[in-house]
Amino acid sequence: MASRWLESYVPKYFNEQELPKFKQIERKERFGPFLLLHLVIATLGTLLITGVMSFLLSLLAGQHFVSLVALGPLFLLPIVSGVALGYAFATILPRYGATWVWVVPAVFLAINIAAALSNPYERRDIWLNEFGPQAHCTACLDETFVTVPLVGCIGYAIGAGVRRTQAA
Repeated sequence: MASRWLESYVPKYFNEQELPKFKQIERKERFGPFLLLHLVIATLGTLLITGVMSFLLSLLAGQHFVSLVALGPLFLLPIVSGVALGYAFATILPRYGATWVWVVPAVFLAINIAAALSNPYERRDIWLNEFGPQAHCTACLDETFVTVPLVGCIGYAIGAGVRRTQAA
């Protein structure tokens, strides 16, 4: 009696006849949506965790320490938050695309560097604006919104890869 009631409310795609069709979906069709989902989690999660931890550390240790730990040249907070997010979400979500999440921010960084190379005024400060210490950069928004997500996504891919090797 209970199984008939449950079967009437379970959607059709969860029936036993339809489940093998879902399992036969090509891997490339599953890769794109999960890559996008992992990318959003990696970039926004890294920026959010890095921002909150930077604020809390600035209250405890001062702004100079935070600029060394959160932004270049160490990028310690984005790496650690990316590894933690990658490890956590590789257990929750399917791992399709989790280890390739760094490619999109790397393309954005390459485009940003190419645009800076074409501008003679920004050409001399490329290293400082993208990777250098915050006290010396002239356009720190590049470092915050381009390089930090890339470093966080690299950490996310490492965390997802570690989780995948532990699960195997």
